[in-house]
Amino acid sequence: MSTAQLKEKLHTFIDRGNESFLKVVYGVAKAYSEEEKKGRITIDQYNKELEEAEAEINSGKYISHKEVKNRMKKW
Repeated sequence: MSTAQLKEKLHTFIDRGNESFLKVVYGVAKAYSEEEKKGRITIDQYNKELEEAEAEINSGKYISHKEVKNRMKKW
């Protein structure tokens, strides 16, 4: 099904849906929208986060894969 067909079907479902259905669809759409906003950062922010992460690694502030595996065994 194409994007246009999906949109048309969704519009039909929304037009025919009761309040309960509409609240569910709204909740899903709102959650998706909020996740999309969270995931977007500027290139400057991205580069800053990379630099900070590299600085932590270079200063020894990291946990090795072996240590993570050992910690997981204790869960």
